[in-house]
Amino acid sequence: MVVLGLFGYAVGVGVVGWIMIRTGMRKLPEGYMGWSVASGIAWLFITVVIALVLVAVQGVQMSVMGALTIPFVAGFLLQTLLGAMSYILPSTMGGGPATVRASLAAINRGGVYRVTVLNLCITLFALPAGILPSWVRAMVSIVGAVAFAAFIPLMISSAKISVAGRRRLIAQRAASQSPDADTADAAAGSVALGMPGTAGDRPPLAHPRWMRPRQSVDPVPRLLSLATWSASPSPCVKSWRVYSRSCSQWARVSPWRRNRRGSA
Repeated sequence: MVVLGLFGYAVGVGVVGWIMIRTGMRKLPEGYMGWSVASGIAWLFITVVIALVLVAVQGVQMSVMGALTIPFVAGFLLQTLLGAMSYILPSTMGGGPATVRASLAAINRGGVYRVTVLNLCITLFALPAGILPSWVRAMVSIVGAVAFAAFIPLMISSAKISVAGRRRLIAQRAASQSPDADTADAAAGSVALGMPGTAGDRPPLAHPRWMRPRQSVDPVPRLLSLATWSASPSPCVKSWRVYSRSCSQWARVSPWRRNRRGSA
């Protein structure tokens, strides 16, 4: 069952690798991000194939897993992770197209050299024990660690570029939306339409009621008007008087009334 599982895994990784090869034939990978991810997929395929052969010949043993730890962890996991982060971090931090390009260039600096050194170190360190002297393996491990650690200062440099670009973009947007810029734009539009363009020639803007300052109201006139209204007849009586007066005036001037008087 283990052999069948490894075989299916190898077929899946092979399909992914073939798709990546076809894509790379159309356009080569760019910088550290592309070559690192491609190297990680290649190491994954190599690790799975070697594990398949060793398990089929020797069976499942801890020695087989120990021999494949460095190719799997350093070759596949770390290279794929760092390659993906080399593209994701500058792209997500933003700051405008120019800032993203500059940030990508900073984090992918020396990409081909770094990928080449890393894969050579992984290949030499993954060789069976006894082929290389111990001091050579120690030097190879140090060089590989330095190549991996170079990602950290480059990431910091890329982040600084992205942060500076974002601050510059925010400052530009704030300047374009400031009241002075709005006043200048309004003045330019007024001049283009033949209207007075200076602040002294323009009438004051009418602010909404909720933006106007509250004015103090003297309560004495309101109290006097309320007392006058309470002393006068009720509104219903006033309305009835107005209605009766209107009806009497209409009756005096109506044609029916005049005709009736003439017949009499």
